[in-house]
Amino acid sequence: MPLLSISGQAVANEWQLCRHYLAPYHRSDPTLGESIKITADEGRAIGQEIYEMSGGVEVLRGDQLLRSESARYYKSEERLDTSDGLFFSTPDAIFEGDSGSINLADSSGNINNAQFRIRAKNVRGDAEQIIFESRNVTVLRDTTYTTCDPGREDWLMRSSKMRLDRESGIGSAQHAVLSFMHVPFLYLPYISFPIDDRRKSGLLPPSYRSSEISGSDVTIPFYLNLAPQYDATITPRFISRRGTLLGNEFRFLTARHNGILNLDYLSNDKLYGKTRGQAKYRHEGRFTPRLTTSVDINYVSDPDYFSELSNSLSLSSLTHVERRADLRYQGDLWKSQLRLQSYQTVDEGIADASRPYQRLPQFTFSSLFPRTDNSWHYSLSGEYVYFDATDRLTGSRLDLQPEISLPLTTAATYLTPALKLQSTIYSLNNLSSTGERRLSRTVPLLTIDSGVFFERDTVVASRQYLHTLEPRLFYLYVPYRDQSRLPLFDSGAPDFNFTRLFVTNRFSGVDRVGDTSQITAALTTRMIESDSGKERFNASIGQIFYLKDRKVGINGNVIDRSSSSDIVAESIAFLRNDVVIDADYQWDIEKRETARGSMQLRYKPSSRRIFNIGYRYRNSSQEQVDASMLWPLPFTKRWHFVGRWTQSLLDDQTIESFSGLEYQSCCWKVHLISHRYINKELANLAGIDPYERTVFLQLELKGMGKVGKSVDQLLENGILGYQ
Repeated sequence: MPLLSISGQAVANEWQLCRHYLAPYHRSDPTLGESIKITADEGRAIGQEIYEMSGGVEVLRGDQLLRSESARYYKSEERLDTSDGLFFSTPDAIFEGDSGSINLADSSGNINNAQFRIRAKNVRGDAEQIIFESRNVTVLRDTTYTTCDPGREDWLMRSSKMRLDRESGIGSAQHAVLSFMHVPFLYLPYISFPIDDRRKSGLLPPSYRSSEISGSDVTIPFYLNLAPQYDATITPRFISRRGTLLGNEFRFLTARHNGILNLDYLSNDKLYGKTRGQAKYRHEGRFTPRLTTSVDINYVSDPDYFSELSNSLSLSSLTHVERRADLRYQGDLWKSQLRLQSYQTVDEGIADASRPYQRLPQFTFSSLFPRTDNSWHYSLSGEYVYFDATDRLTGSRLDLQPEISLPLTTAATYLTPALKLQSTIYSLNNLSSTGERRLSRTVPLLTIDSGVFFERDTVVASRQYLHTLEPRLFYLYVPYRDQSRLPLFDSGAPDFNFTRLFVTNRFSGVDRVGDTSQITAALTTRMIESDSGKERFNASIGQIFYLKDRKVGINGNVIDRSSSSDIVAESIAFLRNDVVIDADYQWDIEKRETARGSMQLRYKPSSRRIFNIGYRYRNSSQEQVDASMLWPLPFTKRWHFVGRWTQSLLDDQTIESFSGLEYQSCCWKVHLISHRYINKELANLAGIDPYERTVFLQLELKGMGKVGKSVDQLLENGILGYQ
């Protein structure tokens, strides 16, 4: 077993800054088969087995090419000897030296005072002697190894003996010394490393960050390529003020199943005073083309784990983590799902009555009967679920929703009347002394959906477009039913947006069905390129007009008595292939002010040039500006600025920010990033700076490893479009 190995995985365009010096002449002639073709300016035979050649000697056998100024060829052995320079080329490598001997039959031989280049990873180096043990195994003595361009040795490995196995994609070296910028920094008695893009067990380059609270934080991941279908990454994380956190990620991928298991464990956190950890398991399976599974299980030891030990700001604000297992079946006419779902409440301050119910189990189904225009269409959907909780009302709920509709369409219009019946039955436990065990509710719902498509050809900026105008009217009638005795297991009042103009229930969940008689009026317009069919612009606006007051509410909440809803709109514009603007807006008609709005501009002319800026506003309670970018510094392709800034305009306070530099050359890359965000625990302490500050420093030697995950996740989550 090696004392140390270095592992890496292929990254798209990781060699884009290299000079592509692997172009030296190479050709093959598959028509030769096992035959040998020799050309030279001059040649003479010594007996019947030995030939001496000079002047532009070239030997071609299949995909092997040799060149020299002079050589001696031994026909019976198929061996070529030369002391006048040797160039030996195969499809995946190139070797050059002062002298050598090559056996063309089995590709064995040696080259003295040699240089080598391996195509797959931009590898090059030199050696006192190169020994070819076989077609795929090469041994190098007193050698150097790097992926940097010729003339540069930003990083270099020197070794007394190196072995390259191109069949397995693995290289190994004895008594290796790694240098960076000509400064030796690591001696290894034995090291193994990948020489192509195949996965390889070994040490991934460590990552470092510094936190004002946790102190120095060093991560040293070790990758294990256990088998073609599964692998693992073991990640010790040394946190100076807390202790050692041991992380593990196990992945598997088969023809029918794939999954990831993450386990993190920190024994006796010196700051927190307790043992801490988390566990995550994700699984997707396909037993048959129709039967699939999905599993998502999460556990965390304490409510502060994510805010103090997670690398993600979004995770630090979690109040619950989900545990769910699904079994899905899709037939020709039906689809169904069986689900087991529960939650771990991370925030212990949340009252028991406000915590989500467990669904043990939930069974849903719906029909997939084919829909034909201008003929009757029937459908049926339903749900059975048992809601469980501790010291609360529990019970089962059966909900059935049969529907009949008649879609009437022409080339430019549609009219779809539909009638649905929603019938719900409860069987309850843990009742109060006055509660009823069995309750039911049946509500009919009538909808009439209609619309017209107008279109015309138009020209904008010398380009041909198809311009559409699509008015839509949607009528909904739901009679009043007294639902005050029914439990509230999963119903709520969701945010209002353009999509909710056309739903049949103003509440989420099944426990409440909102009574109404209303008409929705909406208008959509599109601009579609005539030649390509690409939609370049889409904008929609709409409003609900209520024909009578609503009576059904949730837990005594004030019922909206207005005669119309807020006006909502949304749009997206593709100004160019690299510029996108999207926006949504909600106007409060009673207060005559903006209730909610957002706008975002995304500019991405290339994978290494990204700029995003957005604005969000909500009910005078939130007003934020968010900007992020990845951009090259002036006059260079190697240095990039990376950054994100999220500012609350109401509080005049930065919520999160990070900024730093990314340097990338042909053969190495480094990130130096400063990250600052509000820690909610610190924010609750008077007179304490609420910000958590972290500094990331990560180095990658290309061809020897992959940058650690923490910086990658920070940049991918913070900069939309970053990969």
